[in-house]
This record gives sequence, structure tokens and C-alpha cells, in this order.
Amino acid sequence: MAFGIVAMAILALATGFIGAIEMNARSVEMAVASQVGRDFLERVNEFGYDNVPEGTFVFNGANDDARTAEGFPPAPYPRVEANGQTHTLLVRVGTKGATLKVVVVEVSCGKHGRATFETYLYPGFSVS
Repeated sequence: MAFGIVAMAILALATGFIGAIEMNARSVEMAVASQVGRDFLERVNEFGYDNVPEGTFVFNGANDDARTAEGFPPAPYPRVEANGQTHTLLVRVGTKGATLKVVVVEVSCGKHGRATFETYLYPGFSVS
């Protein structure tokens, strides 16, 4: 009977450790996806307001959607290799009002989810 109790305790501890390891891996995956998304939006800001297309567009890296003639979305679209995994970018462009452009990037990573970020661009705004 004592052996059975000890075996159940060890099994519970092992299950807890396995769950913690899986959560840690998922956390690392999401941290890398977040960094990829932030880096991409920095490039969009550097790309500038005038080079972001006017209107509503979706560029799906999973489908290898083509860039515009101006080269939007900028590299590293459509995919980024980071931390041994492929991260796929989905880029949405929209407008709000007469002059505000909104760029949203969704970075998909593995089976466990995605990170979504957005930035707003105004005419005359310069990062440099």
C-alpha cells in the first residue's frame, strides 16, 4: 500500500514537471514571435507613410501573397526563421479617417498561437 501511495506521488510530480516544461517552451515560442512582430513594425515605420498602400489590404505570408510595386510589406515578410522555427506573418493595412494608416501584423508560431501588433502612421511622420 505504501508503494502505491509513493508511486502516485511520483506520478503527480512528474506530470507537474512535464506541464511546466511545456509551458516554458510555449512561453519562449511566444516571446520570439513577439520580438519578430515588433521588429517588423519597426521596419514598417522606417518604410514610411507614403510607401504603405492606401486602402484595405491583406498580405498573407502563409499563401506567399505578393508585395506591392513599392515593396510593401517590407522584409522579413512573408516568413522569419527564428529560434529554430518558422514564423509566418499576416499583414493587414487599413485606414482610419482621411490620413491615418493602420498596419497590423500577426505572427504565427508553431501550433500554440500567435502574437498580434499594430502601428499607426501619419503623413509627415518620420522615424529618422
